[in-house]
Amino acid sequence: MATEGFQTHILFLILALTRVHTQDIYNPLPKGWETFCSIDGTRTYRSEFTPGLVMTLIRCNIMSEHSGIWRLDTLRETMKKATDEYAIDLHCSRDVNISLPWPIKILRVHELNVYGCILADYLEEHNSNVINIIPDSLKVLRLVDTEISVRVKTFIKTMQDVKNISKEFDCGHEDTIEKLTRSNISYSFIEDLETVIESLSDLGAQYMQDTKEVKHKCIFSRLTELQEVHESSQSKYHLKLLVDNSILRELRMYNLSHNYISDLDGYVLEWSTNFPKLEMLDLSHNHISQLYKFKIPLTSHATTINLQYNNISMVTVEDLKHLKKMSNVTIDLQNNPLICDCDHRVKDLISFVNNDENLDMPEFNNYQYIRNMACSSPKTLTGTKLYKLRISDLQCGSTQETEYFMVPIICLTVFATVCLTVIVILVKYRKEVRIIMFTRFHIILPCQSASVLEEKLYDAFVSYSSVDEHWVDIIFKKIELSPDGEEDTDKSQNKQFKFCLHHRDFIPGKTIFDNVIKCVESSRHTVVLLSRNFIRSEYCLYEFQEAFQQSILEQKRHLIIVMIEEVPTEELPKELQRCLKTFTYIKKDDFLFLDRLIYALKMQGVEKKSYIKSNGHMTKPSIETDKISTIETKKQDSRCRSKGFLKSSTHLKKSKKPSKLKIAAEKTSEIRPDTYDRSVSIWSTDTGYSSEKSPTINDLSMETLSASSVIDLDMIATPGIIDTSATDCVKINVKNA
Repeated sequence: MATEGFQTHILFLILALTRVHTQDIYNPLPKGWETFCSIDGTRTYRSEFTPGLVMTLIRCNIMSEHSGIWRLDTLRETMKKATDEYAIDLHCSRDVNISLPWPIKILRVHELNVYGCILADYLEEHNSNVINIIPDSLKVLRLVDTEISVRVKTFIKTMQDVKNISKEFDCGHEDTIEKLTRSNISYSFIEDLETVIESLSDLGAQYMQDTKEVKHKCIFSRLTELQEVHESSQSKYHLKLLVDNSILRELRMYNLSHNYISDLDGYVLEWSTNFPKLEMLDLSHNHISQLYKFKIPLTSHATTINLQYNNISMVTVEDLKHLKKMSNVTIDLQNNPLICDCDHRVKDLISFVNNDENLDMPEFNNYQYIRNMACSSPKTLTGTKLYKLRISDLQCGSTQETEYFMVPIICLTVFATVCLTVIVILVKYRKEVRIIMFTRFHIILPCQSASVLEEKLYDAFVSYSSVDEHWVDIIFKKIELSPDGEEDTDKSQNKQFKFCLHHRDFIPGKTIFDNVIKCVESSRHTVVLLSRNFIRSEYCLYEFQEAFQQSILEQKRHLIIVMIEEVPTEELPKELQRCLKTFTYIKKDDFLFLDRLIYALKMQGVEKKSYIKSNGHMTKPSIETDKISTIETKKQDSRCRSKGFLKSSTHLKKSKKPSKLKIAAEKTSEIRPDTYDRSVSIWSTDTGYSSEKSPTINDLSMETLSASSVIDLDMIATPGIIDTSATDCVKINVKNA
């Protein structure tokens, strides 16, 4: 009983001492870190080189409001008084940075795991004396989903001084590190790289040369596990630098998965030379497209090379025979996209797999999975396993030939469809295509002749209501700019068009009628901006009639009508109604408005006029219609020209009123502003005609001419236009057709 009581007292004393020790544990967290860091129990680490190490776990969850507070140099100061061994887990929220300079040396910290942080000051301790004083301690280092932020100047300085790099900075914890993981590491630069980007290529080449002159090698005497995964920014020279500058005799597992590797160099194929104790080489989830021939290992221990989820589409019998020679090596080829076509190597593989004696050999014990590898193409065989596949299933007859020709047939069909679609579009919208090709690319398509433009002062006289003046200024001044898009302020000859605008180009001192007639005759075209305001203006209608008569005299499309707003037909004068029925016009809201207008101004030039020689005079050809009367005008004499009228002989025959007239008129050199000498005065009564009597003002009516030069006597307008004092100069020759 006494013994039991003594033992009980001893037990209570031990518990009490343990309680006191627990209460007196030193807290290494710097002041203010308690809000995001805490001591969270213990963690035990065991390995081949570390039988058992109990560590106090410091767990930090760093949010954005604490970004920049966690610093390695601050933790170093508090760790100087610590007596326990520690493991640290750092979890950062998005865009949180911590100060963690390489090689991350800190007393009594044996494990460091960093997740999702931005690592600042990463190169700031390059060749610093601090890292030479602090001994190696880290056994486990994991950097996962981290971003390394580097100052450009520091980065360049480090690369330029690589020949003098210290072993402590280069190798890190070479004496203690056992597990190193770098997963999904990215890099960012604080300063702008544009100023130095051109010199970086030369700097990189020099860096590769300087690394050969580094005098030391990193001897990782305890590193057994190296994981470098999701390293999209990893250099293709990374493995070469690792092998050339390091000794990894104890490496058991090397993980290079998810690294976009497409080719394997000699350092991987001769893995046993550089990693003699390697047990797992993970190359899965890369872009390797062929089964490389690995060198036969120099060691006798078992090794697995994982090539799953790559792009290997062909495994040959020759490959399997090579694998047979490497009895201690297993290459895992599962989940690769095999192509089961009619290649003779595929047929040989099917025959080899279907012969049970082959894969039943002891050398192929680790390759039984070959039987269950499945085809990924063609579609008819997708998912079919090799052991179920027969050569007859490969469809190497007419079906394959049909599939072989399907691709070019489909391509030709698509090409023909596209061509046909283009042709249909070109035919349907041929006018729009001609316009766009001419206005935007300055190309005149075949079968489209360029018109010869008359030498006139203006390209066009613009007839518009003063109410629409603001819109005219915007549109026509824009078209009038020089070809380079800048306004021709010096009025040189570089303008694309020259327009006559009445508020700008009418000559002061002359009457409006004089200006209108002069401007219409001095312009290749007249652009009528048709609107309600236009038809309400007498001056606008006068300008339209002048332009219409100019079209008759020049026998070309002188008139260009632009509809700037919808106007009901019944509101239009009869002359405008006939024009809109005869001529095409441009709408303001047309998406090709400017192109159509420019095309009309450029391409509707002067057509060559054909004349018929009769009695020694050149006359225009007439058109035969029922009851056609022809009025032939000849040159004016000086007396009539001064009055602005045409002179011709008069011979009238009695007849019924003709239903239609074919009119041919010549342009006069001088025009009286109060008359339409380019129009034709038609004397029309229901009674007979007297050949001895000249027509008076009461007998005459005025009619403007249509595009076809045919007018209906029933639609006579503007009576009494001819001055009675000048009737002796107006003599009409009417002949029944």
